[in-house]
Formats: sequence, structure tokens, C-alpha cells
Amino acid sequence: MKKLTLCFFAVFAAVCLLPAARLFPAGNAAAATLRVKGENGVYETDIEEFVARGVNALAAEIEGPETACALAVALRSCAYYVLENGCKHADCEFCEDPGCCFPLATETGGAGGEAAEKTRGETLIWRGAAAPALYTVCSGGGTRDCAALPFNSAVKRESVCEKHRAELRFGESELCAAFGAESAGGACFACDGNGYCEFALIGGKVCRAEEIIKTLSLPSAAFRVAYEDGAAVFSVFGEGRGYGLDVCRANLQESEGMGWREILKTAFPLAERVKKP
Repeated sequence: MKKLTLCFFAVFAAVCLLPAARLFPAGNAAAATLRVKGENGVYETDIEEFVARGVNALAAEIEGPETACALAVALRSCAYYVLENGCKHADCEFCEDPGCCFPLATETGGAGGEAAEKTRGETLIWRGAAAPALYTVCSGGGTRDCAALPFNSAVKRESVCEKHRAELRFGESELCAAFGAESAGGACFACDGNGYCEFALIGGKVCRAEEIIKTLSLPSAAFRVAYEDGAAVFSVFGEGRGYGLDVCRANLQESEGMGWREILKTAFPLAERVKKP
């Protein structure tokens, strides 16, 4: 699961640092093809196969066809966004390294193939351009707002997800050493209403959320910290950065009768759906 988390961070950083989205290019035949870098070099793949592989990579987390379809549309939207705007790779749009881009399964059929076919061409747009509709495996306590993703909706969950919960313990000296801080300074963490850490003061050193997650290899930015016997005990909720489509929450919404269109509307209320040819 750490690989899934890393891939989300990498894609999030790449998307948020890109320039503002441009309008859909009319009649762009190349928009149906993606270049992907694999072990044997760069190859081209149909965008619907890319979507199917992306959904299948999360097969263990997806509990129903509506959730799979919602994820398929989000992946297709991100693919078109990258095609229009470019990305961090100079010779391809995506790579097969799950620590860098979206995780991709080799299988193009199964649930992923069915979801891709059912939603074929369906793409989210915002202000006339493809929307980078990111996803998180599980938000833990709720998704977050992001200035770079204004069409995204922060939604607080009624209860913290216990399925995606991990507990990690760090001694004070171990914690300070990890951040190169003074061990005598203690640690204080500042979190928002959904439990997402914004920054921490560790041994007198200010550490941003991204540094904390990377240094401690946390699966999520949503966590609570308690001190027991001189150690900091992290209760971490969720998998991923907490933006966009929450796959775990989508499973719950589907079990309550929501279809994929409704699921997407709750995650991206300001985005519109269009059907690409």
C-alpha cells in the first residue's frame, strides 16, 4: 500500500505544479493515445486500456462496479489533463513505476475493462478544460480542500475509517533524530478538522506535512498523535493524500444505492461531464 501512497503524492505534485489547464483541442486524434514508459522503453497505449489498467490496479480496494466506474472517469480525466498540459516526464505521459505515477495493472479486462467500456469517453471538465480529478484510496476522516483543485470538494466522513488504520510508535529521541532536530525540544503537531497534519514543531524545528509523511513513511496525512511512556504514538487513518475521489467512501456510497455519476458529483461538485469521441 505504501507504493499506492507514493504514487499519489508524486502525481499530486506533478499536477499541482503544472500551468493552468488549456481548452480541449478540437479534433485532436492523438488524444486517444498515451505514451507510457515501461521496463523495455516507451510504448503507446489506448487511453481506454490505460483507464482499465488503472482501475484494475486498485481491484483489492474496489467493492462494486459503480465505484470502479467513478474511478475510471477520474483516471480518464487526469489522462486528458496530462495530454493537454504535459507532465514531469519529457518522453512520455505516464510511467509504470507505482512510486512515480498512477499504479497500473497489466490486465486490461475484468472489472477495469468493464468500467472503462461502460464509461467510455466520459471525462470531467472544469471551465472548459480537462480536470485533474485525483483520487485517494481512503481519506480516513474526510477529503480536503486544495487551492490548486478548486472543483474538488472537501467532505468530512461521519466516522473515521477503521479498515485503513495503522498505528506507529516513535520514541522522542528517534523522532527528533529523523528530522535532525534537538531531542530536548519535544514535539507538537497542528492538524485540521479532519485530522490532517498541516505542520509540526519537532525539537524546535518546523516540519511541513509532506516532510513528515515522507520521513516517517506514513500511509496518510490524516493522523492523531498521543504520548505514551515517552513515545509518540501515531494513529494513521487512510491511504493517500486525501484529495479528490475517495475510493473507500465511494464503496460506502455505492452500498447505499449511489451510482457512479452521483459518486463523482459528491467528489467533484463543480466539474462537468462530457463524452469525448
